[in-house]
Amino acid sequence: MLSCEKATTLIEMKSVDGLSFSLNLQLKMHTAMCGACRQYQHQSVFINNAIKKHLSDTDSHIGENNLHLETTTKQRITAEIEKNL
Repeated sequence: MLSCEKATTLIEMKSVDGLSFSLNLQLKMHTAMCGACRQYQHQSVFINNAIKKHLSDTDSHIGENNLHLETTTKQRITAEIEKNL
């Protein structure tokens, strides 16, 4: 069973680059039993969507395409997170 700390890390990781089947299943199991993490996940999605909408509404030059990380940066962050799981 995941700790809440690891679950919240996976929630944020999922919004950036998705999760493997195994990690996604672990997160689903945890959020099915943990109301606090389920609420955190809903709030995280809401905040991410609000930020994307605000940036796209504020300046057409700053759109979703400009907010993506380089592949090597994503891989480095993912490796660091998985090391701590």
